[in-house]
Amino acid sequence: NPYLLGQTNQWYPDSYLYLFSTLCTYYMILIFKNIQYKKNTYKLFICLALGTSVKLTFFYFGFFVFLFFLSEFIKYKSEILITIIKASTLFLIIFSAFNISIYFKFEEFIGDLNFLLTHYGDRSVNNLTIALPFYFLYLFVVPVGILGIIFLIYDLNFIIKGKKYFYLSVFYLMPFIYIFILSLYPVFLNRNINLFVPIILISLSRGIDNFYFKHKHNTNYFIFVPLIFFIA
Repeated sequence: NPYLLGQTNQWYPDSYLYLFSTLCTYYMILIFKNIQYKKNTYKLFICLALGTSVKLTFFYFGFFVFLFFLSEFIKYKSEILITIIKASTLFLIIFSAFNISIYFKFEEFIGDLNFLLTHYGDRSVNNLTIALPFYFLYLFVVPVGILGIIFLIYDLNFIIKGKKYFYLSVFYLMPFIYIFILSLYPVFLNRNINLFVPIILISLSRGIDNFYFKHKHNTNYFIFVPLIFFIA
């Protein structure tokens, strides 16, 4: 993807979050489908620990994972409680191992954390008018291109019609809520949305796949879709 290639030229922590957000999404889907529940829960929390160790803003992804497991706990009750506790412990161990300096230079860590919180300015709904369109374009339009939006809409329509609320939450609501929160700050940077770019690209792929499946008997579409991307 051209956007990924362009962004990874920036030697910045955000460029390394693609891997972890992709893996976290993958394991969430497997857990949702009840495929090797315990094993994939541990893998998910390991990826969360690694992603958060790369950059603390990956914590936002972790917050959505927390909401996911909250719904899972309501569904399965005590059946998954021990698994969640073990996975959370695993997260703390791995995060501590990669961030051992926190315990030796705690004051410096707090100072850097405060800088991170104040660097983007004071939150205000007045910032939404400029920042939200900026982030929306950079997340939902730039990585897929103008023509790719058609397939994003196609995928969204497929999800809504099929009442696939989990996929609606993961692939659309979660990224949008994230950029909405970021848009409250007066300072906004395109690299801040990088951790959710892989999710949008997966949505694009799903849209193309569903489009092909629906028109699989019409060979013209098999030529048309690659052609418009080639032209773009």
